[in-house]
Amino acid sequence: MFTVRKLHSSNDDGQHIEWDRYVRDHPNSSFYQLSGWRTIFEEIFNHQCFYLYITDIHNNICGILPLVMLRNILGKRYLISLPFMGYSGLLSNSLVAERKLIEKAILIGKKYEVQYIELRQFHPVSLIETNKNNYVSPILRLQANENEVLQGLIKARLRSKIRQSIRKGVKTFYGTQYIDDFYHIFVNTMHRLGTPVHPKSLFIKIAEVFPNDVIFLIAKVKNIVTSGMVLFNFENRILSNPWASSLLEFSRFQANVGMYWGAIKYGCHNGFEYFDFGRSTIDAGTYNFKKQWGTKPQPLYYQYVMLKTDNIPVVNTVGNKYEKAIELWRRLPYGFTRSFGSRVVKYLPEL
Repeated sequence: MFTVRKLHSSNDDGQHIEWDRYVRDHPNSSFYQLSGWRTIFEEIFNHQCFYLYITDIHNNICGILPLVMLRNILGKRYLISLPFMGYSGLLSNSLVAERKLIEKAILIGKKYEVQYIELRQFHPVSLIETNKNNYVSPILRLQANENEVLQGLIKARLRSKIRQSIRKGVKTFYGTQYIDDFYHIFVNTMHRLGTPVHPKSLFIKIAEVFPNDVIFLIAKVKNIVTSGMVLFNFENRILSNPWASSLLEFSRFQANVGMYWGAIKYGCHNGFEYFDFGRSTIDAGTYNFKKQWGTKPQPLYYQYVMLKTDNIPVVNTVGNKYEKAIELWRRLPYGFTRSFGSRVVKYLPEL
């Protein structure tokens, strides 16, 4: 007999520990399925969360589905697993558990009249047929010695840029003390791209919830911060990078390349097996940049249960409903977009 339950906000019953143990032990799991993300979405964005799990007759967890409910600016609701992340989604031991979790999600979706349920899967859910498959996560297999990565996988032109960044003095630094430095670069990049920026409190909260699993990396040239990224450690096996930014004016120093090389070296030196470059749209500029590192594209499966709409969300920088808004955002004053953007981003379910 299976029972679907909701994870409580408090950890009085110890189910958060059991949830995380299940995630960490499952072969197809990811960092983004850990229960701590619920606290982050509730406290930083004030989003209502439905963290569903299913137990068997022995009261053991045999499946989980974290869901976050978003409203867009017009008030329409969406259930997403998880927003702002490249992937998360449903995790289970069987088709029966998978089906019961989906059925419960649909009941919640109908109750709150959501437009659709979106599962961002690293591994597809077999019971959902509606998909969007234009995203990948480029993955690099790491080696104990970074020189093996440098010589064996990375293309010659990129190797030249890495050596150039070293000659020109690009140096990388790691630690939570660099949150402010990272965020300064991040805000600058988001303004240039025409995208509302996450509040700094998000990154502070991530560091608080996952103190042993988050790394802030920055790159400097002549003691000037040029680039920054966030790294997540999952089980000392996968090092993932959901956010990275660089100042264009330091391109001649190959500062962005130097930052990524610093992250890869960190992964090699600390025994990680894989470096996840983060979600990319196939054939976009960022995808082509990541491809040259010798990565293998891992397809991401964005799967939908359509409830009140038949339109799957599509977001590209050209030819979409946000094109004019993106151009306008780029023209707005930097200070305005920094303060107002953090209030707007919570209403964008497509990110």
